[in-house]
Amino acid sequence: MKYSLWQNETNNHLEIYAKTTSPTATSFTVEIPFRITQNGISDSLLVIAAPDGYSNDFNYSVLSDNINIVSNYNHWTLLKELAEQIPHFTEYLPTNNCVLLFWNTFIPNKDHQYRLYRKLSSAQNWSLLATLNNDTFSYADTTAISGISYDYQFRVVDVNGYFSRPSETVSVTPQAFSFTGELLVVDETRDGIGTLINPDDEMVDTFYASALSLFSCPIDNWDCATQGLPNLETLGNYKLVLWHSDDFNQNLLQGNSSLLSSYIAGGGKIVISGWKTPSVLTTEFFNRFGGGVTPIYDNLACLISAQSDIYPTLTVDTNKTLSSWNSMLPYIFTFSGAEEPLYFANMMEGSNGAGQCIAFKHDFNGTLVLFGCPLYFMHLDEVTNMFYELLPTLNPALPNSDETIIMPQATLSAFPNPFNPTATISFSLPVGGKAELVLYNLKGQKVVTLSEGLMPQGKYSIYFNGSDEKGRALASGVYLLRLQHPAGIITKKITLLK
Repeated sequence: MKYSLWQNETNNHLEIYAKTTSPTATSFTVEIPFRITQNGISDSLLVIAAPDGYSNDFNYSVLSDNINIVSNYNHWTLLKELAEQIPHFTEYLPTNNCVLLFWNTFIPNKDHQYRLYRKLSSAQNWSLLATLNNDTFSYADTTAISGISYDYQFRVVDVNGYFSRPSETVSVTPQAFSFTGELLVVDETRDGIGTLINPDDEMVDTFYASALSLFSCPIDNWDCATQGLPNLETLGNYKLVLWHSDDFNQNLLQGNSSLLSSYIAGGGKIVISGWKTPSVLTTEFFNRFGGGVTPIYDNLACLISAQSDIYPTLTVDTNKTLSSWNSMLPYIFTFSGAEEPLYFANMMEGSNGAGQCIAFKHDFNGTLVLFGCPLYFMHLDEVTNMFYELLPTLNPALPNSDETIIMPQATLSAFPNPFNPTATISFSLPVGGKAELVLYNLKGQKVVTLSEGLMPQGKYSIYFNGSDEKGRALASGVYLLRLQHPAGIITKKITLLK
C-alpha cells in the first residue's frame, strides 16, 4: 500500500490518499489504523486504501510539515508493504548560468500541479518560483545567478487546494562557463603497466597527441592520475572535451554522470570513448543526453572495425590485442535506437549488437558523442583522420594545419563467390610492408593462412583449393577472409557451396 499526506490551509483539513496494489489479478480494499502525532499530541485515524486510490478526508488541523504518522500493519495478512509517497527530485544540475531540476510524476491519476519554490541558501523564507502542469517534470531556472547557492523544493497541489508534503531540499550553485579554451583532453589512465594492452599514462598521452597533431590550436590535457576528476568549472572553460577511459574495471565516471550532464546541458560538447564506459552511465543520462538509446554489451572478442558512411573506417590495431582475441576487441557496447549514428559495428557474425550503431551523436543544448569502444585500440592514422573530420563539426573554431590526409585503400575480392571448390583470391596493397591474409570460420577460428610476410606495394592473386591448414576439404558454409596490411584491415565474406 502507498499513501500520501495532503493538507488544506483554507479549511484546516487533512487528506490521506491511499492506494493498494497486488502482484496478482486480485484487487482489494483495506482499512488501516494510523497514529498521527504533532507537537507531542497523538490521534488515531482509520484510513481506507483502494485499488484506484481513495481520498480520506479528516477535520484535523496540521500545524507544521513535521507531522509524524505511523501504522502497525504486520497483522494485516494482505498488506506486505506500507510506503509514504513524498515529492522527490530525481536530478538537479548546476550548469551554465542556470539550474536544471527534474522529478517524476507524483500521483498519476490525481489531477494536480507542481509548485516550485526557491530561496537563497543563506535565507529563511521561500518564494514561489513557478507553477507547472502535472505533465511537466523539469524546470530550467534561468534567473539563477552563477556563483550563488540556492535551495529548491517543490510541493504538489490538487484542484481542491490540498498541498502535499514538501520534497527534500536541494542546494545548487550554478556556474558561468567561459568556453575560452578550444579543446581539453581528459585521460583517466591510472593503473597502466606499459604493455600494449594495458598502456601507461605516457603511452596514451602520446597516442592522443599524435592523433590531434593536425590541429594547430593549443590543446590542454587533464591527467586524472595526478589531478583527479576534473570539476564542472574546469570543463566549462572549454568548448570541446575529449574524454578517454581505458581501464577494464575502474571508471571515474562511475557515480559522476551528473558532471557530464551539467556540462552538456550548459552547451558543452564532449567526445567519450573507453572500455565499458556506457555501463557506468545512468538510464536517466541516456534518456536525456543520448536520445533514449539502449546500450547492448558483448564481452567476447568480436569487434573487427567500425564502419561509417560519413567518416573514415576505424579498424582494430592488432598490435595492441592479445593473441586469444584473434585480432578483435572485446568488451564492446553498441547502441539501439540512436537518432544520429556515426559508426556501425563490423563484428563477428552472431555477436550481440552486430551491425548496430557503435558511436552516436546527440544534441541537448550541448552535444554528446559516445563510442562503445576505446579509440586508443584503433589504428592511429585512422583515428587521426576521423578527428580531423569530426572535431571541427563540434567546434568550428578549431584551426587545423590545412594538411590533407590521403588514406590509402586496400582491396580484397574472391572469384567466383560462391565457389566450389576453388577460388581466386585477389588483393592489392596501397603501401608495402608486413601483410597477412587469413581465412576464418564464423566462430572466429583460423582455418588457413593464405599469405603472410613482407610484401611490396602492388596487386596479388592467390589460388585457393578449398582446404584447411592440414589439407582437409572444407565443409559448405560462410567463411571470412581477413587481410591485415600496413594501412589497416579489410574483411570479406566468401561462401563455399558444394
